[in-house]
Amino acid sequence: MQASKVRGRLTEESMKRMRGDGRVYLPKDSTVYMADYSVNGQRVRCSTGCRNEREAIAWLRARQSEIATGNYSGQKVEKVMIAELIQDVLGQHRIDGNKSIHYEEGRWNRHLQPFFGNLRAVQVTTDLLRRYVMERKAHINKWGKPPENSLLDGLTHADIPR
Repeated sequence: MQASKVRGRLTEESMKRMRGDGRVYLPKDSTVYMADYSVNGQRVRCSTGCRNEREAIAWLRARQSEIATGNYSGQKVEKVMIAELIQDVLGQHRIDGNKSIHYEEGRWNRHLQPFFGNLRAVQVTTDLLRRYVMERKAHINKWGKPPENSLLDGLTHADIPR
């Protein structure tokens, strides 16, 4: 792709783009490029997190590829916190009348929330789950023994519901 440069920057006029490809631009008083593209007819503007124009264009192409292949889940999905998901599950269990809700809330508050509470759902990986299991096994319970086998033992990323 040939493009002329103005003071070291590719200009939008010099880039041959097709309609609907989206664009990257550098807002005034910013060092981070923004992207402007559409998904299902809805305009999306967001930060690329890139300070280099070529990297920002590559980021936009990768995002367009995700959209084209159906792998794009949206910005809102990327921001969902583990705590929100757990509160939804606990709320549903209350509605269903589960008798074990007291124990589930206790497990969340004592063990899971300190470790996972401030994470986004997309940040949970198999390695993170294994690290959690190792940390829990390292703790001694009130009877002076490490916790029994955990439900997370042997869990893989493929086992996590999507």
